[in-house]
Amino acid sequence: MDKIKFVNSGQPAVNDTNLNKMQDNIEAAISGDMVTAYHDGGNVSLNAEYATLNFNKIVGGKNLTLKNNRVYVGKGISKVRVNATAFLENFDNSIEYIMFSILKNGQAICNAVDSGTKYYQSISITDAVIDVQENDYLQLQFNNPSYSSHAVTIRGNYDTRLFVEAVG
Repeated sequence: MDKIKFVNSGQPAVNDTNLNKMQDNIEAAISGDMVTAYHDGGNVSLNAEYATLNFNKIVGGKNLTLKNNRVYVGKGISKVRVNATAFLENFDNSIEYIMFSILKNGQAICNAVDSGTKYYQSISITDAVIDVQENDYLQLQFNNPSYSSHAVTIRGNYDTRLFVEAVG
């Protein structure tokens, strides 16, 4: 984003160059690269201790793309804002806990944990800004240490999703 120089006691100089800069700045601000990735195949049973959600649908994106069930970072992006929501069912007090993580290149970077007592449970990972580079990938992982005695169902479609926005 280009800064417009001020002149004449703090008043901006109105000319075609500055008006074009203003237009470019506004277009850049409202056309940010962002995606929502989700699994569009209905519910998924979490019947292993660790499981990653295989994304098969993505909404939006120019330099953030869906490939191999993951969100990939494209050229020119150095920072992204991420958040995620998971909607679980068959979740009750017989479950020790569920760890919900956003992974970057296979490593957990943001986590949320819940040991809820309701059949339906929603877990969210709030916004975080992380450094990325071209070809980094993001995905969601679930850890259910009680998987052998109690499988949990991950609700599909928009109920469980990963949001990624390029911010740098």
